Amino acid sequence: MLKQTILISTLVTLASVSSSADHVQRQNHKYTNTKQYSQNSKRVNNTSSTTLTTAQKEGLIFMIEEEKVARDVYAYLYNTWNSKIFDNISQSEQKHMSAVENLLKKYNIAIPETLASEGYFENQELQNLYNTLIDKGESSPLDAFEVGVLIEEMDIKDLKELMLSNIPANVKKVYSSLLKASYSHLTAFNKQLAKK
Repeated sequence: MLKQTILISTLVTLASVSSSADHVQRQNHKYTNTKQYSQNSKRVNNTSSTTLTTAQKEGLIFMIEEEKVARDVYAYLYNTWNSKIFDNISQSEQKHMSAVENLLKKYNIAIPETLASEGYFENQELQNLYNTLIDKGESSPLDAFEVGVLIEEMDIKDLKELMLSNIPANVKKVYSSLLKASYSHLTAFNKQLAKK
């Protein structure tokens, strides 16, 4: 199950990371038994569906906001550095959000009200993460690409963790698609870093 420590670890990593891309790639986010989804619990209607557990519903809420972090950060970094990779991947993240949103609707799970507001999140940990990523990404194009690597590595770990539970086939299909895209995005950002 996703835990708050992954976000806290990412924030600590961003606060202390050097400008070395190799150092960023070595960061290891830890999972613990803290309550990652406590902020999402209020959005879950426990009687809306018998096919998803409460944790799985909360996972969908978390994932749509995590995809939104990626979309919003990449859109901001595109406007800051005018690097096409951020625009392309931001558009891809919007498609991912739409796929997860369709699942939220299917399972009668309330959609976060901040979804249409760029840079704003209901989950405070994700809000803090967004703010930290923006601060780092503004520093230089190199830092911006490192932010891309961090986001995609976090997405990959979180998606793998969510897929460990016995989720329905339609949810697994969406998560698998997101995971494949995250690997592709990670490769693209690493190629950019290799050019620097």
